[in-house]
Amino acid sequence: MNVTWFPNDPIRFNPEIDLPEYHIRALDKDYCNGVFLYTLTHNSSRVGEFSCLLGMLKLKRAIGFHLVQSYIPTALIVAISWVSFWIDRRAVPARVSLSFTTLLTLSTQGNGIRYALPAVSYAKAIDYFYG
Repeated sequence: MNVTWFPNDPIRFNPEIDLPEYHIRALDKDYCNGVFLYTLTHNSSRVGEFSCLLGMLKLKRAIGFHLVQSYIPTALIVAISWVSFWIDRRAVPARVSLSFTTLLTLSTQGNGIRYALPAVSYAKAIDYFYG
């Protein structure tokens, strides 16, 4: 079997379908024909010449998504936490409840964002941002 790209517009996608976090920058196509090793069973393999197609998508991260979902809400919550400095210092229950509410909100928001991201073995920038 010999696989080939269509001559006109070989990589097609629906422009109405969009990823909120990324923009498609470029679509590239290439051939990767060659000799490859393939396995028949768990202890036997053979070598054969195969045709191969390679499609590459270059994506650009959309920073606006992260600004709206992470950074702006966090900045607003931190600004709200500063209100406790203007509350009368004798109103301890109000100050304590505002402090706990902002801490719990930041913790919940950080966990929600981490849950939406794929699990990886290393720390991401958002992990350092939320602590």
